[in-house]
Amino acid sequence: MKALAIEPNIVEILYNKGLALDSLGRYEEAITYYDKVLAIEPNATDALYNKGLALDNLGKSEEAITYYDKVLAIDPNDVDALNNKGAALGKLGKSQEAIQYFDKVLQQESNTTEVSYNQNEDIANLTDVFSSSSINFHPSSNSFLLKVFLLYIANILPLPR
Repeated sequence: MKALAIEPNIVEILYNKGLALDSLGRYEEAITYYDKVLAIEPNATDALYNKGLALDNLGKSEEAITYYDKVLAIDPNDVDALNNKGAALGKLGKSQEAIQYFDKVLQQESNTTEVSYNQNEDIANLTDVFSSSSINFHPSSNSFLLKVFLLYIANILPLPR
């Protein structure tokens, strides 16, 4: 707090305070600090992304999508923004659009990492999680499990960066 009183425009401190408030579940307050960062650096993708995440945590998925879109306008391959936009679209009942964004994540991830998991356990656990979901998957391919897994992570464990 002293550093903010001395130099109120230090972007890193403003951003870190937003993250701290975010981690405490104080999303509205966190948003005010992300806004302060964005007033100084309008293209700060981490602040844009985390503002979207905070809005999403407040149940404002449509508004969150606008911030994920701003990140994607700067970096169309940002996996976190693609993933969270897909999750937000899923929450809004836009399942087909959500799947398109998860496919983009899968494409990006397949270029950089190998995803491994135990299929039998994942089917058992994730089928229960998504039994009430409006998302209509057809488990005819291996990508089905990965899509469901990504939805699970996106909806349960979205993390600030």
